[in-house]
Amino acid sequence: MTDVSPFTEMHKNGLAIERINVALAYVVDDVPMTWSGKGNLVGLHEASIGEKVKFYYDPGDPATLDTAGMKGWRSMLLILAGTGGFTVFYVWFFWLRGRSAR
Repeated sequence: MTDVSPFTEMHKNGLAIERINVALAYVVDDVPMTWSGKGNLVGLHEASIGEKVKFYYDPGDPATLDTAGMKGWRSMLLILAGTGGFTVFYVWFFWLRGRSAR
């Protein structure tokens, strides 16, 4: 981590969220690379200058740190599992439970 600067992001609903801008320096195949932008885009919500972090990059384009895992892919799977579970419960509780075998 070469630089970290906090900022506040305002959403349309008026909710303010504390975020960080970060600058990263990394090496891919002996080629030094840098990236800077909003920390949450690369999965960082807390960081300090000089801190070493583990992150993933696109092997086809090492300058791109835009992976599904960093954008909440695991969270999305959790949401989908919860929604699917609720749907199965709903169908069972309201449609299948009251029917009798004929």
